[in-house]
Amino acid sequence: MNFITKIDISLLNLIQNIKSPILDKIMTTITALGNMGIFWILLILIFLTTKEYKKMARLMIVCFLFNALVVNLILKPAVGRIRPFEIVDGIKLLVLKPQDPSFPSGHSSISFCMLTVILLFSKSKTINILASILAILIAFSRLYLYVHFPSDVFCGILIGILTSLIALKFCFSKSGMKLINNLKILGNDFNDLRKM
Repeated sequence: MNFITKIDISLLNLIQNIKSPILDKIMTTITALGNMGIFWILLILIFLTTKEYKKMARLMIVCFLFNALVVNLILKPAVGRIRPFEIVDGIKLLVLKPQDPSFPSGHSSISFCMLTVILLFSKSKTINILASILAILIAFSRLYLYVHFPSDVFCGILIGILTSLIALKFCFSKSGMKLINNLKILGNDFNDLRKM
């Protein structure tokens, strides 16, 4: 076991000291909101139906897709890190055993990717605060549930922020503006569907 993994396991075991039946239920529920980015997808769909947040929703779609590509199709297979419960004996998982590699945390990465867009473009303090709390709780839930190392979560957060910023830079380039216009058409089609 290398030095970083030893520190990771020590931190995970420290977090296990706060476990309780109530927290078990809360953390499994919170982590479920991050499964496949489902909460963020639903939020995007809601934002697409509003005049004020439609543009932000389109940007969130681009950032979401770019993050999913980088994390799930490039980094996870390339690094191939095993999960902490596969190293430490006697861990009883409260969620289904994840089948993909551990690094980086996809839940943390997508949550902070979406949070970055929200913090940059939302004018609502309430939305910003609630999104921040949820992103932090989703990331923490991965540690509480012993399915990620702290370094997976920390790097996932950084990668989420970076992929968001890179995708946003692209969105405001010439090629990106063309893509945004196509997403605008998609949003209009979605609104037409909703009215039916």
